[in-house]
Amino acid sequence: MNLVLKELIYNKKKYILIELIITLLVFMVLFLTGLVEGLGRLVISGIDNINADYFF
Repeated sequence: MNLVLKELIYNKKKYILIELIITLLVFMVLFLTGLVEGLGRLVISGIDNINADYFF
């Protein structure tokens, strides 16, 4: 445990950068998931609102 704390203190900038990258990746995945879900609902509602009996 002592070695871990020394490593964290010595390489503080490196670990902060890694944490920042992981946090940004999480936000990117959440944003893209919401975007895809919203676009999927838009397409489904567009198909439902078409006044047609059948599709070719």
